[in-house]
Amino acid sequence: DSLSGEFSKTLGGLSAGAGALLAAMAAVSTLFPGALASDPSLWPIMVTFRPYMMLSLLCGALSIAGDGVLTALGDIEYLWRCQAANVAVLAVWLFWGVPRFGRGILGVWEGVCVFMVMRLLTNAVRLFRPNGILGSKAAATQQP
Repeated sequence: DSLSGEFSKTLGGLSAGAGALLAAMAAVSTLFPGALASDPSLWPIMVTFRPYMMLSLLCGALSIAGDGVLTALGDIEYLWRCQAANVAVLAVWLFWGVPRFGRGILGVWEGVCVFMVMRLLTNAVRLFRPNGILGSKAAATQQP
C-alpha cells in the first residue's frame, strides 16, 4: 500500500544519509591514519582501500534498509537465497581469489565492497520490480 511505499522511501533516504555520513567519516579517518594505526608502514595501505571502504559503507546502509523492508514484507526466502549467493561469492574471493592474486588487505576490501554492492542490487531488483513495493505499478496506484 502507499503507506508502506512511503515508509520504504523514507527509510531509504535516511539510510542513504547515514551511509553517506559513514563514508565521509571513513574518508576523513584515512586522512589521519595515525588515529587508527600507530604503525606508519600501514598508513599508505589505508589510503589505497579508502574508496572501497566508502562505497561499502554507503551500499551497506542502503542494503540493510532494503533487508528490513523485505523482511517486514515477509520476503525471507528471497533474502535468504540472495544472501547465501552473495556470501558464497565473497567466500570464494576471500579464500581463493585474494591469496591466488596476492591482493592482501586491499583484496579483502575489494571483496567486501563487491559483497555490499551485490546485496544492494539484489534488494533493489526485488523492491523496484514492476509489482514491487517501489515499482512502477506501486507508483501508478499512489498517484492522486
